[in-house]
Amino acid sequence: MQIVSAPFAILVDAVSFVVSAATLLMIRAPESPRPARETATRITHEIVEGLRTVRRHAIVFPLAARSVPAHVFGAFYGVLYSLYLLRELHLNPLLLGIVISAGGVGSLVGSLFASRVVTALGIGRALVGTAIAASMLGVLTPLAQGPVALATLMVFLPQLIGDGLQTIEGVAERSLIQGVIPDRILGRVNATLDVVAHGIGYPLGALVAAFVAEQIGVRGAIAIGWAGMALSILWVVFSPVPGLRAASDFVAADVYVTPSGATR
Repeated sequence: MQIVSAPFAILVDAVSFVVSAATLLMIRAPESPRPARETATRITHEIVEGLRTVRRHAIVFPLAARSVPAHVFGAFYGVLYSLYLLRELHLNPLLLGIVISAGGVGSLVGSLFASRVVTALGIGRALVGTAIAASMLGVLTPLAQGPVALATLMVFLPQLIGDGLQTIEGVAERSLIQGVIPDRILGRVNATLDVVAHGIGYPLGALVAAFVAEQIGVRGAIAIGWAGMALSILWVVFSPVPGLRAASDFVAADVYVTPSGATR
């Protein structure tokens, strides 16, 4: 964008979607036949079943409870991150692009090592450990200041290493959910988790972030976003998740969260 102007950069981005669509159309692998439904159910019944399963499940509920505030406060970054780097830290567009692209590199590397980390630490400790490590590294972002080179480094490291850790966390979380939820209702549970996180948490967080930034400034809002995401991890820390070596350690039919918050 800095070299060829913003409109041309957006054009390149648009063309990339056309290339993506074309390559998808070129896939010729045969698809498995769709399994027949055992029973016909109404969509409202399926929605309620997904919500009820998430609410009562001793493993999935703390993951969902963590996901909502994590997406609310994560939206602070989505809305304010570029403004923060450009206006507060005075990075130019090229440095901004380098910092953000570092997150993609980190995520790619994290995906390559995810299975090894999960195998070495166990799925529960891998999930919690990478979440905590990414959060500890992430504090550099709201603290970033000083010369442009130093400020760039302080936001570059959380992108490069932190996003890699978060990718490992995401792989562990999805694998755990798939391992403890029966296939019959897995789609309903995943839909419930996505709706409460992306459909409710993120839009709400975007609105709150904009309001908070107007009151206390962009840096202060970024700091609140980091703190909220960090504290959300406590939902998982104080749950049965850290003690799981593998998803198979959990007996899905016997352990649920009761309305009082206890497990049975």
